[in-house]
Amino acid sequence: MKLLAFDMGRATGVAFGDVRGTPICHTEYLGEPDDPQDVRFCQALRMTARLIDKLRPDAVVIEKAIAAGVVGKEARVQQAFGYRGCIFGVAKMKGVKTAEYSVGEVREYLIGERSLRSDAAKPRVFEACKTLGWGVANFEESDAAAVWHLARARLFGVSVIKGLFGDQIHGADQ
Repeated sequence: MKLLAFDMGRATGVAFGDVRGTPICHTEYLGEPDDPQDVRFCQALRMTARLIDKLRPDAVVIEKAIAAGVVGKEARVQQAFGYRGCIFGVAKMKGVKTAEYSVGEVREYLIGERSLRSDAAKPRVFEACKTLGWGVANFEESDAAAVWHLARARLFGVSVIKGLFGDQIHGADQ
């Protein structure tokens, strides 16, 4: 089973791979900093369609667009939900299953801390991904890999536990 995960933003983290393996991560840039939302949404639509067509995932997953209780400027909220709509719309059009998880769920599963502030949590998520041997280059990629990691457990029942001698043990969550 193949899983495609996104951490959405202008710099979008992408993680893809077979759920029993290691994710391959990269970053996609959705326009320039001053580009209007329609340009960024168009880029998100194109990116999602291209990656689904090329990679043929069984599921597409994202981190929830806005954490519960987060207050932001109207444009930020619109942009976050616009990206969500682009990804879910393309996936639905192409017949691919979708799921989304809160930032807290993702962090709790990977680093055991649900409520850390971003400035403290992001480096810990990055280091956890590195410890698992995943090739992440930045926080966007490590966040996407963390979403991928939770989704493989929730959607496909696959968990990874670091073995005593550094090996990875795969199995179904109990």
